[in-house]
Amino acid sequence: MSGLGANRPLRGFDRGTPRRILDPDGVAVPMSAAGTVDEREKTHGKFSDTAAISQGLKITLAQSPLFDRMSPVQRESLEMICVKMARIVCGNPDFRDHWLDVAGYIQLVVDAFDGGRIHRA
Repeated sequence: MSGLGANRPLRGFDRGTPRRILDPDGVAVPMSAAGTVDEREKTHGKFSDTAAISQGLKITLAQSPLFDRMSPVQRESLEMICVKMARIVCGNPDFRDHWLDVAGYIQLVVDAFDGGRIHRA
């Protein structure tokens, strides 16, 4: 193989197992869908449990008398927070990224307010 990067492994790939991606801790993670599901279950919980809780939270939000008056940005943020909360209570509550994601979705709404991008439905 010749050309640029010919002697360098692809970024994120382990030389010994080129079909595996490395997680943030440097551990090889299978690239298959089944492997991804198994890996995510450790932090996100069982998908069917997470889905049931997330959908229940979203239904509760949608029953609010003001939900339809919120902007798409506000509604989507709250719905994504429901997904994150479900992952927290069904998966690993000590997984820092869950909490950062919740803060991120709140920040997106704050940024939209600050930028004048909140548009009513």
